[in-house]
Amino acid sequence: MKTDWNHLIDNLFRGDRASLARVITHVENREPGWSDAMKRVSQNISPAHVIGITGSAGVGKSTLTSAVANNLADRGYRIGILAIDPSSPFQGGAFLGDRIRMQSANVRDEIFIRSMATRGETGGLCQPARDVVRLLKASGKTMVLIETVGTGQDEVDIHQIVDCVCLVCAPGLGDGIQALKAGIMEIASVFVVNKADREGSDTLAADILSMQRLSSDSESPAAPLYKTVASTGNGVDELVTGLLDRMNRNSRPDNRGHETVKAEIRYLLEKMSKDFLNRKLDESQILEQMIGHKKPEAVDPYTTAEELFQRIFKHAAAPDH
Repeated sequence: MKTDWNHLIDNLFRGDRASLARVITHVENREPGWSDAMKRVSQNISPAHVIGITGSAGVGKSTLTSAVANNLADRGYRIGILAIDPSSPFQGGAFLGDRIRMQSANVRDEIFIRSMATRGETGGLCQPARDVVRLLKASGKTMVLIETVGTGQDEVDIHQIVDCVCLVCAPGLGDGIQALKAGIMEIASVFVVNKADREGSDTLAADILSMQRLSSDSESPAAPLYKTVASTGNGVDELVTGLLDRMNRNSRPDNRGHETVKAEIRYLLEKMSKDFLNRKLDESQILEQMIGHKKPEAVDPYTTAEELFQRIFKHAAAPDH
């Protein structure tokens, strides 16, 4: 059945939850018409803060995200939560199902939760995740929370699409040193020591503050640190107040926004080029014709790739060596 994009998007703009869920599904699956739909959505985006919540497995990101969302809803915000889960190795879908761990937030009208798989993307984010952020904004959400997988220090793509990165740590999980490594630490706008009622929380907080003093520019203020017990709500109100104050005082510079948009355009161009290349190779069978019945060891992949490039992209220059 053909998707009635116009009807769905009209309802999405009015804040209809069912239409928002359906549009996200259609866009994530790249169903026919998704690109034109996103063009229309991109012209009707409302302002909204975007907070990234990341950290190692077991630190309580989902519980904290739920607590932060409820606190923001109590303050009058309309919340969209995008929970990025690892991909299932069999079906490619979201594996953990963060909505199960956000029961209290999931029942509120002011809060919309969506789980999404990484789809194997390095950095923890896939392009459809960026699309979903736009859809959430277009539906009238005034605050978007993105909870990422955050399993490694190099998974730092989250900072490209958020206004504030909240790095969550917890004592007793062996992640203290990992959290303090350069890659993930440098993108943190705010540090949170969650499960602060556990032994070792004071030591972890002191380690974070020490590392900041050693690694940060003396002219740049250190990122604030908060202690929370998300399961009980302790410290969450102070954290949310600090996040809102930080974002209201430090709006994203225009050049940062431009760099973010340029990075996304590059990504989309790379994906379009890859799809075009694969389609041409499949349609023409040119690769099979060039290799023919040669033995694998007789094929020069470098020369073959250059010749294919020239034949498919007829007016393009040869790739750099």
